[in-house]
Amino acid sequence: MLELNLFSYLPKLNKRFVVPDKVQERAQALLLRFSKMRGLIVVMDGVEVMRVNKSLAEFSRKNGISLQESHAIYLAKKMNGVLLSDDKRTRQVAKVHGVPAAPSVSLLVLGRDVGVLDEQTFRSLLGRLGSIPLQIPRGLLG
Repeated sequence: MLELNLFSYLPKLNKRFVVPDKVQERAQALLLRFSKMRGLIVVMDGVEVMRVNKSLAEFSRKNGISLQESHAIYLAKKMNGVLLSDDKRTRQVAKVHGVPAAPSVSLLVLGRDVGVLDEQTFRSLLGRLGSIPLQIPRGLLG
């Protein structure tokens, strides 16, 4: 999302996007570094931050995922939401614990399906995703 600057599309999707405070802390550090590298300012628009008052260190250690990922799974489960993660292991852990999970490329598909992204923009963003080490379903590559 950061690499493609997808944050500007989130408010247009008419969905609620919530991240736990631990993820927000990490995202702020990445945004600052990314902004300095690119010489631009990136703002996380359309994302609500929620405080998770639960220690998930043991869950994190047992499942081999980061504390931020544990918080995201916990919040998705608590809110009856869908976890968006590009990490396959994190999505697997989420699904084992009853939390639906999808890669962030699903936001592009949703954007195209609801008319926020036209086909040309969708294809352009999908092509740019190919330069990032992510798995893109073959069916999307057309």
